[in-house]
Amino acid sequence: MEKKSKNILLADDHFVVRQGLKMLIAFFYPSYKVYQASDLQEAHKILSEHEIDLLILDATFPEGSSLSEIKKLKATDPDIKILLYTALDEHTHGPLYLDAGADGFLSKLAEESEIKIAIQDMLENGSYMNRSLKDKIVHAYLHKEPINPLQKLSEQEMQVMQLLVKGMGNLEICNQLNLKPTTITTYKNRLFDKLSVKNLPELIEVFNLYHG
Repeated sequence: MEKKSKNILLADDHFVVRQGLKMLIAFFYPSYKVYQASDLQEAHKILSEHEIDLLILDATFPEGSSLSEIKKLKATDPDIKILLYTALDEHTHGPLYLDAGADGFLSKLAEESEIKIAIQDMLENGSYMNRSLKDKIVHAYLHKEPINPLQKLSEQEMQVMQLLVKGMGNLEICNQLNLKPTTITTYKNRLFDKLSVKNLPELIEVFNLYHG
């Protein structure tokens, strides 16, 4: 017997991704109705006009990250379940998006069978993450590791990082914070070590991802 129909919204700026998901959903769940949004504004509009059971949401759009939009989307429809569907690394980004209010996280590299399971789990149980991501979150919890790695930084390290992200050089930072050049070098090395980055572009990427 076919399951009761559900309404699913696909929010992704790539037409091919939306169509591929739509075809899979139509194959696995023929009675489900699928809506599509190519940007976050359109997603908000559809949520306000239709009763949506599941939102499958990309992590990034041309207008920016969907990270800060999750709470707004849930404010538009408090009952909505959100599954992040993204090419971003699940170990780095999964805990962050789940902490922001997403109910599930699925890689775009997932096989068709996993996509089916993810959709089913989201609709029946309200959540989904694969074993690897679950293990990562459990490990972080047991070892009291913060989801946001910026929380590992001291106040002074955070100040140095913010100035580096702004494009300031070591001498400018020295003058700004009244510190010695050797001290700035020490702080930079600590930042690279604590955040597991190798260079300034990677440091900026981590800052932009995790800084509220």
